[in-house]
Amino acid sequence: MRSRNGWVAINPKPNYYRLSPAAGVNASISDMAQWLLAHTGHRPDVLPAPLLATLHAPVVSTPGEMRSGWRRDRLRTASYALGWRVFDYAGEEVVFHAGAVQGYRGMTALLPGRDLGITIMWNSESSLPGGMLPTIIDRAIGLPAERWLDVDTDFGSDNLMADGTAPSATPPQGASSSSSVAAPE
Repeated sequence: MRSRNGWVAINPKPNYYRLSPAAGVNASISDMAQWLLAHTGHRPDVLPAPLLATLHAPVVSTPGEMRSGWRRDRLRTASYALGWRVFDYAGEEVVFHAGAVQGYRGMTALLPGRDLGITIMWNSESSLPGGMLPTIIDRAIGLPAERWLDVDTDFGSDNLMADGTAPSATPPQGASSSSSVAAPE
């Protein structure tokens, strides 16, 4: 995390893990790839199709999520499902969730119509790597390339910092990132 004295290593605050039911998920990118396979319907023994339909079905309209960054430019509608955001992303259904704990961030998107799942996780409080998600989605659905990695991709209401503070308006430079795209074999 960037501090007044430069970059310092931190541990997530223990109170983050005491929040029920939100809490957090400690997972590797390999774990998330398996989770994506289940959420894209390739593990019906874990998540049967009727359950997935219930989990991913829009319940409440949330148009306020369409106000900033790539969301403003790409979303036609936004809703909340059971633990998921459901977007009309330039005509494509995207089931989405993002979150953060001090020092770490991540986001997941499912494109059910394309049998595609994407998880991006990084060990920084910078929101800048979040531009990878719309970059990947644009490529997957054939939209022209945009410079999403140059845009501060605000998480909005999905930002759950351990100490209750929001990230700084100016993202720190030098954030490392990793991504994975899960697809059936």
